[in-house]
Amino acid sequence: MAAIQAEGAQSSSAFDSVTGLSEFAVGVLNRIGIPKLYPSQRLLLDSLGIKDIDGKYYSQIIIAPHGAGKSMVLAFSAFTVIMTSLITVEQSASSAEQPPVSAIDQSASDADQSPSPLPTRHNSSLPCKPRALIVCPVHETAKEIGKFLNLLLGLHGQSCVTLVGGVPVKVDITALRKWPTAVVGTPGRLLDHMDHDRLTLSRIIYCAVDEIDTSS
Repeated sequence: MAAIQAEGAQSSSAFDSVTGLSEFAVGVLNRIGIPKLYPSQRLLLDSLGIKDIDGKYYSQIIIAPHGAGKSMVLAFSAFTVIMTSLITVEQSASSAEQPPVSAIDQSASDADQSPSPLPTRHNSSLPCKPRALIVCPVHETAKEIGKFLNLLLGLHGQSCVTLVGGVPVKVDITALRKWPTAVVGTPGRLLDHMDHDRLTLSRIIYCAVDEIDTSS
């Protein structure tokens, strides 16, 4: 596990270019109108490329004060991991000359190893199985991260749903039945949906807990 220390908020004139990140990351950031980053954001995004000796990403702790741009990093890192996974699955399927199958359904088949028919995005009889989960103790932060992540995923035909208290449960259920690729939410609302078999974490490949030092 690695601990990444980021500095606090920077002045509006202290920005780093996104150049130097992966070509995919630079393209996405430019597409949504983010040509520059806070130095703290750049440090955190650069750290996401660290891999363990077996080639797999390992756990990281991000230590950053309020205003360091951490929310954007959590959302963007989730997006990057999701898209990398989908691209890898698509390439594997193509090299094996398999019939066209959506990347999400193919990865679900590999993970579940079940002979039953692959679940569809709108199959309301099954619990939602997102690929990424971000847990936030504060409603406002969850909404902020969820909105940004949904914007990123929407560029590639994917989606994110935000689950927080104060919103009618029926609204959540409708969103979960569309099988979003990512879920952002507060602990209480997430647990409620899991307890009622509307949400399962069996296919998660990215998980982040925001402000874990303040969570009980």
